[in-house]
Amino acid sequence: MNKTANSKVYADAASALRDVVKDGMTLMCGGFGVCGVPENLIGALHDMGVRGLTVVSNNAGIDNAGLGVLLKTHQIRKMISSYVGENKEFERQYLAGELEVEFNPQGTMAERIRAGGAGIYAFYTRTGAGTRVAEGKETRVVNGETYVLETGLVADVSLVKAWRGDTEGNLIYRKTARNFNPNMATAGRITVAILDLMGAAYADIGRTQPDRLSLATAHRIRIINYIEAHLHDPDLTPTRIAAACKMTPRYLHHLFSDRDETVARYIVRRRLDECARALVCGAQRSRTITAIAFDYGFNSPTHFGRVFRAKFGLTPREYRRDPPPCA
Repeated sequence: MNKTANSKVYADAASALRDVVKDGMTLMCGGFGVCGVPENLIGALHDMGVRGLTVVSNNAGIDNAGLGVLLKTHQIRKMISSYVGENKEFERQYLAGELEVEFNPQGTMAERIRAGGAGIYAFYTRTGAGTRVAEGKETRVVNGETYVLETGLVADVSLVKAWRGDTEGNLIYRKTARNFNPNMATAGRITVAILDLMGAAYADIGRTQPDRLSLATAHRIRIINYIEAHLHDPDLTPTRIAAACKMTPRYLHHLFSDRDETVARYIVRRRLDECARALVCGAQRSRTITAIAFDYGFNSPTHFGRVFRAKFGLTPREYRRDPPPCA
């Protein structure tokens, strides 16, 4: 399966990028640290073997994760970034003259991306005035203050990570995983988004007229919203969900009957996905695996370890120590 008929939805990351990304292109890649990173799209680029890439990204991933996967295989020629710590391979390539780097103050970089998406060629900012950041750039003095001219950034292709989306390309981002993704989505001539959720709730919207929404679809959206908001609750059950959404358990299960998983299995899968993301998130490195599991509704470390390994093929400890490139 390559692409659904008359749709912007692709079956997998490789299909979405095929015939889109070429050698020597400029890409934008969403994410902050290891949160909100389009890992599956990066993994597909790695497998495609495209080279000579210029990549605009806040940071360059970490060793063996995120953009670090592409750095390791020398597929990136130049990085336009603001923070590049926690990546020894990046440091090695830069010091050896193998990687070109354009550093940006983080706020300036965010605004350059926003400007590019808004069609603004350039803007003035006080940030970096009088430092190496301003070398070779036009400056102007206004009211006694020196401003530096920074140009907007536009990519051939933007790669972003979103929480939800529909078949028309509308995207919803989740909490801090939003970071650079929304602005990058507007600043790419082509934007490819990898989603956590598409399926039952949003697929129906795209198959109907944009201004129409079926009652069953509205109910599915309500169910999924409730589940996502209560993943942390160990007492989250189909019966409780049905009661909260004011429907019978039978009708709840009927709404999920065209999916490949039951409501209960959907809850476990989403909890495992969130735990996996938290395990490799830099902000949660100091937290115990058990604490993270309990945050997302698991109440038995043994059970959590068993179902985590069944889904990812690694124990939570192994996953945290050496996360898969396309986690």
